Amino acid sequence: MSVPEPAREWYRQPMMWLVIAIPLAAVVMGVTTIILAVVSDDGIVADDYYRRGLEINQTLERDRMAARHDLNAVVMMDTDGKVVHAKLHANSAFRFPDRIQLSLSHATQSGLDLRLTLTQTAGRSYQAGLPELSLGRWYVQLHSREWRLNGVLQVPGQNELIMENDRTLSANEPAGD
Repeated sequence: MSVPEPAREWYRQPMMWLVIAIPLAAVVMGVTTIILAVVSDDGIVADDYYRRGLEINQTLERDRMAARHDLNAVVMMDTDGKVVHAKLHANSAFRFPDRIQLSLSHATQSGLDLRLTLTQTAGRSYQAGLPELSLGRWYVQLHSREWRLNGVLQVPGQNELIMENDRTLSANEPAGD
């Protein structure tokens, strides 16, 4: 006759800890997910998404206006990187504004984005002070209320950016425009 082993306490049973650990891990991960959802901003959906959707047509119209006037630009950074120059090229019907905007959007860090006002220095030339740009890819937009040009700048390595209008937009316009 064999003597039965004395029963061990529940907390000394490995299977019991496995049964407790799985639901406990699910609760911890659920709380972590809720905290991350509340604290972090995903930035995907805008509160005014409908209004932004309506503005797409206005944005495309600005691209079309640049194409109609055959507007192009050369944006140059001084070798020390403290001044930005822009020179516009357009057809004879284009009226050069006194000021234009230069928007620099960092590809991965929106906190580094810049918006500069370039003032006309002579004829088709504009300039403004430029803070030091962080390394990486920058999306560049040169624009006024009526038109805009887009480009991409790589820092370091690129001190000049040639920005051309999208000629396909003016080619796709109806004949009445």
